[in-house]
Amino acid sequence: DTYIDQTVRRFQEERYHKGKRMIPVAVNLSRMDLMNSRLMERICTELQETKVPKQYFRYEIIESAYTIISKEGEEFLKRLRKEGVQIFLDDFGTGISTFETVRDYTFDALKMDMGFVKKIGKDPKRDAIVISIIDMAHQLGIRLVAEGAETEEQVAFLRANGCDYIQGYYYYKPMPENEFLQLLDEGK
Repeated sequence: DTYIDQTVRRFQEERYHKGKRMIPVAVNLSRMDLMNSRLMERICTELQETKVPKQYFRYEIIESAYTIISKEGEEFLKRLRKEGVQIFLDDFGTGISTFETVRDYTFDALKMDMGFVKKIGKDPKRDAIVISIIDMAHQLGIRLVAEGAETEEQVAFLRANGCDYIQGYYYYKPMPENEFLQLLDEGK
C-alpha cells in the first residue's frame, strides 16, 4: 500500500510540475492501513509537503474497514478531509453495517458496488434499489459513483437516474501506463 500511495503521489507531482493535464487519482486503504500509525503519519506528512493541490488526491476505504476502525484511524481520515483530500466509501452496499457507516462517518462519495450495476434492467426491484441508493446519497449531500458499468443500457439507466459518476469497462479497461498517459495528454 505504501508503494502504491507513493507511486501515485510521484505521478501527480510530476504532472503538476510539468504543467500537464491532471485528474484526481484514488488510492485504496485497507483496514490494516487504518491501524498502522506509521503509515497514516507518513501519508499526512507527505500530503502536507506536496505542492500539488489536494483535490487531486483521494482515498477509498472499503466499507468493512469501518467495522473495526480505531479512534486513530478515524482521526486520520478526518485529518485528510481537513487537508482537502476526498474520502470515498468503496463497495457500498456489500457490508452489514452499510447504513450505520453512512450515518456515522462523513464521505465525499459513495462507490456503489458493481453487483448492483450488473443487474440493471434485469429486475424492477433491483432497479428500484439502485435508484434509492442514488437518491439517498444525494439527500445526504454525497456524490455517487457507480462501479462496473459495462453496457450502454447500464450507463443510460444510471445517467437517467442522476448518478454523478460512472466507472467501468464501458469506458475503459485497465491499460498500461503509457496508454493512460496518452489519453490524459490528448484530453480524453
